[in-house]
Amino acid sequence: METSQSEMPITWGKMKDLKKIRKSLDSPYQKIVKWKKNYMQIPRGKAGKTLIAEVTRLIRLFNSSKRWKSVAIHMLQVLLPLILQKPSTKLFCYN
Repeated sequence: METSQSEMPITWGKMKDLKKIRKSLDSPYQKIVKWKKNYMQIPRGKAGKTLIAEVTRLIRLFNSSKRWKSVAIHMLQVLLPLILQKPSTKLFCYN
C-alpha cells in the first residue's frame, strides 16, 4: 500500500512534525522582525543559485501545498534575513 504525499509526515531537517517546525520558527522570527535592516545583496555563483532554489521551493510549497502553507512563508521570512545579514554595519560589500 502506497502512502500519498498528503499522508506523509512533514519533515524539515530533523524535525518531523508541523507543530515542531512552527514552534522552532517562532522564536527566531520574533527576534528577526526587530532587526535593523543590514542586508547584503544575494550572493553570486553556486551560493546564490542555491539560495534562489530554496526560496523558489518555499514559495512553491506555499502556493501548492495546504499542509505547508502555514509554515512555508514563515520559513522564508526567517531564512532570508539570516542568510543576507551583513556581519557588520560598517562592512562594505562589493556586488
